[in-house]
Amino acid sequence: MTNGYHPIRRKKNNMTESIFFILMVLVAVFILFKSPLFEVRQISVEGTSIPSEKIINVSGISSGQNIFKLDLKSAQNKIQLLPLVKNVNIARQLPATVNIKVEERKAVGVLQIKDGFAEVDDEGVFLRTANVANTKLPVLTGASINFPGIGKKIESEKLSTLINVVCELPQEILPKLSEIHIDEEGSIQLYMLEGIQCRLGLPEKIKEKSQMLLNVLQELQPQGKKIEYIELTYYGKPVVKYSDR
Repeated sequence: MTNGYHPIRRKKNNMTESIFFILMVLVAVFILFKSPLFEVRQISVEGTSIPSEKIINVSGISSGQNIFKLDLKSAQNKIQLLPLVKNVNIARQLPATVNIKVEERKAVGVLQIKDGFAEVDDEGVFLRTANVANTKLPVLTGASINFPGIGKKIESEKLSTLINVVCELPQEILPKLSEIHIDEEGSIQLYMLEGIQCRLGLPEKIKEKSQMLLNVLQELQPQGKKIEYIELTYYGKPVVKYSDR
């Protein structure tokens, strides 16, 4: 008498299913890595003034590559070597597009160097050389600096202080400035395009002092009097010196 159980037939069925599964996996792998459907046809670049062609060339990504074989981390690291690049994100958009999003460093000031001027960002990174006549950024002076290569951070305590001051100043006042200076004692002076000196004292309460400076300028400049300097060393007690000339 038999109970209808056939272990040999069941083993054959399991083996057939396993072979079928393996074949399906191989077909899927072939489609993913060999099919022209997944060859890169479009590469988009966003968020930067650097020419797209340069970003793409530096990344090492090119049309015709299999989108799944791309080493995105390596491409990101290559792009981040560019001085103006702060962060990069690269993503696949199936079936055949690669999106590169760049966060660009923004210059906050200009430093005098041996052969001209250099732009620096809010982290003190030397971005590129600059023509001071064509920039609207303030010149940062008073810091003793050893310049590294372009794309490297400049190590200077006084420069860090100057950059912090720039970042705390109201946006309305920045276009009015020609220079921000730090002296031997660490006190800050602003020089405006019209020649007014603004003495802020130690780099404390910069936002409050600069807002008071704006208020003083808005009140006094319409009167037509020529201002020599505005003393704001002690917050809350502005002193204005008018020019005798």
